[in-house]
Formats: sequence, structure tokens, C-alpha cells
Amino acid sequence: MKPITYFILSALIIVQTSIKTKAQEEINYPKVNEQSYAYYLSGEWENLIKTGKKAKTAGIDFYFLKVRMGIAYYNLKKYIQSIPYLELALKDSPDDAIVLEYLYYAYVFSGRKSESLKLGAKFSPEMKKKLKIRSKAGFSA
Repeated sequence: MKPITYFILSALIIVQTSIKTKAQEEINYPKVNEQSYAYYLSGEWENLIKTGKKAKTAGIDFYFLKVRMGIAYYNLKKYIQSIPYLELALKDSPDDAIVLEYLYYAYVFSGRKSESLKLGAKFSPEMKKKLKIRSKAGFSA
């Protein structure tokens, strides 16, 4: 073969490889959902947060990602960072008991007592009993 043929073949291989690599790096809803759920189940909070940040940069945002991101930050004891995700998730699903509980404790542990009192006042009697919330005093010490 002539040198020009080798050059063209090499260039085609490089282009094809870079297209495959780029396709593998693409981020989409199904991939983010699958990855973030797997990280959630295995407790890989840092990886879940990285995936969530990449998704947000790519314009991908959905209810369960907000919940998972909030819980990931919470479990890393980054309560202040967990609050916006949990608040957004709560807007999507105001009666989600899991989100309510995580948000309540994120408020408590981040020193936002007034927010925890307001949120706790909206809880059902059963939820108040479970979380040991007193009706007037807010939360128990």
C-alpha cells in the first residue's frame, strides 16, 4: 500500500475510536438513573454526588436524583448541602415521608431550628410520634 493509504486508514481509525469514546461518555437520563440508583444502594455517596453533578451540568434533573443527592450529602454529614436537594424533591412530592424525615433532620443538624419547627408542625401525628416531635417544643433533645 501507498503511504497515503496508511495515513487515511490511520485517520479513520482515530476518528472511529474517538466517536466510540465520546458515545461511551455521553450522559443521559437512563444512564444517570441507573448509576445513581446503584451508588445509592451501595452507599457510594461520593460517586453518587459526582454523577449527579455531571447530570445537572448536562441538564438532566429528575425527582429521584434530587432525593438521592440529598440523601448522599446527608449521609456524608453535609447537611447544609443536602437541604436544597431535599427541598426541591419535596416540591415535586410534598407527601414523601422519607424526604420529609431527611429534610427535618438536615434542618436540625445544620442548626436551622425554625425551619425544622415549621416542617415538623406539618407532620402527621404518626410521623411526629416516630420522630419524637413535641407539638409545642419542636423536637426532643
